Amino acid sequence: MVTESAPAWSRGERISWALAGIALAAVCIAHASFGYSHSDLSGHALGSDDAFISFRYAERLLAGDGLVFNAGERVEGFTNLGYLLLCVPGLALLGRDGVIVWAVGLNVLAALGAAGLVASWLRRALPAHLRSIAPWVVAIQPALWIAVASGLETPVVVLLQIALWRLVDGVAERDRARPLELVAMAVIAIGAVLVRADGFIGVGIAVVFLALRRHFGVAGALATAGALAFAAVLAFRLSYYGDVLPNTYYAKVSAPFWMRVPAGLVQLGIVATQQGFALELVAIGAAWILARRGGRLVPSYAAFLGAGVVAYWVWVGGDVFQERFLVGLYLVGSALALSIAASTSLARWIPAIAGALVVVQLLPCVFDLRFRYTTTRTDRWVALGRHLAEHAPGGATIAVDAAGKIPFFSGLRAIDMLGLNDRELAHRERTRFDVGHDAYDPDYVLGRRPDLVACWIEPDLDMFYGLDRARWEGAGYRLRWLVFADENDHGRTEILDAREVPEALVPALIRAGFRYAVLDRAE
Repeated sequence: MVTESAPAWSRGERISWALAGIALAAVCIAHASFGYSHSDLSGHALGSDDAFISFRYAERLLAGDGLVFNAGERVEGFTNLGYLLLCVPGLALLGRDGVIVWAVGLNVLAALGAAGLVASWLRRALPAHLRSIAPWVVAIQPALWIAVASGLETPVVVLLQIALWRLVDGVAERDRARPLELVAMAVIAIGAVLVRADGFIGVGIAVVFLALRRHFGVAGALATAGALAFAAVLAFRLSYYGDVLPNTYYAKVSAPFWMRVPAGLVQLGIVATQQGFALELVAIGAAWILARRGGRLVPSYAAFLGAGVVAYWVWVGGDVFQERFLVGLYLVGSALALSIAASTSLARWIPAIAGALVVVQLLPCVFDLRFRYTTTRTDRWVALGRHLAEHAPGGATIAVDAAGKIPFFSGLRAIDMLGLNDRELAHRERTRFDVGHDAYDPDYVLGRRPDLVACWIEPDLDMFYGLDRARWEGAGYRLRWLVFADENDHGRTEILDAREVPEALVPALIRAGFRYAVLDRAE
């Protein structure tokens, strides 16, 4: 049971906290410098590709075109308005090459804040002689390291999620809310809605919990703040983009629930067994069971939050970035597991449970490709974007399956083949579900007559997403560049001019690792 008053700090604890904070910041920076943000190592050495979609919107805003992906086309292909705006100063100060450094810096600060809030909650639950382990349990979180390095808004979302947890938990503990707590909760609710388009989900979970605990006044105040923020964003979205929800929702979540939910459950199983989330998931379930046995319908807010976020994650079908939406639950679930142990007959096993949490959380570092650290890594999509900036025809348009780094670093007008930044593709009815990768139509893309087409290619010259060889050759395109994209060769950056390669050798080159290609229109 966590008590309201915080115990006095010992000198050993202060040292432990300082070292854990330094270690967390250092390992996050190390992952950004030597690790990867996605299991496809060919294009994710420099953060996540999706982060650069937001950076492109920020760049267009700085250029005076507005919040657009392409000048003159109003499509909301981002889900992180508040975070995007936080990155605008970084782009203005550091330029294209430095904005990811700015984003990682923001994320390091957010990660430290989130970890500190969780650890401070946990130390109140632990026996005095074990309080020094609190910061380490939440610092040794590989999922958090990846989130920081990605350049996406995840750590800021986690910080807001955990800050709201601490405030709601305090209200539930004391059965009342202080005036400053109400103000802080309102500010966090507004921030949550602004930072991510689905931030209202976390606010809604807190409102439902408070209402079930009969804190109707606090629940009403929090709901009002969240509703006003959502109304403001909705009014902007309707007036500027003409849609009720972001274009990314239609591209990712608009498939029927009977397609999404099974996919989400499968992904949850993968994250639990392969991404170190198993014990946290068990702790959330155990908290619900213990609450029912104790005669309480509603468990602690940590368990309520965990169940709500997992349910939402499954409902939308999971995420292409695996554990991204669950990162906050890694921290909360770890603290919850040790808190449960401290308040039951398992108290003497706290060191062993803490050790098990750390070991399970670290297992992905052994098996997950994103932890294949190297000093010779390279990002082929960044390299291709820069190559196209130099060699593509002036004013060219590129159709591309990876709409972040290649359009951002090339500066070319782009057609997003997967629909995140294309209203026509995003709003089409689905006959399949592959989160973030099912809104494609090769005939529509080729019908728009882009000057270039960039996508993965097979040795038979069929490309991904329906762009088979007969289709693109029939539309008047030819192979222009081949990009080396073999994840087993970190440091090799090579882009070949396909016009200089004998046609008979092209399949062999693709089998040898030149698996990404750019087409151009035949003259």
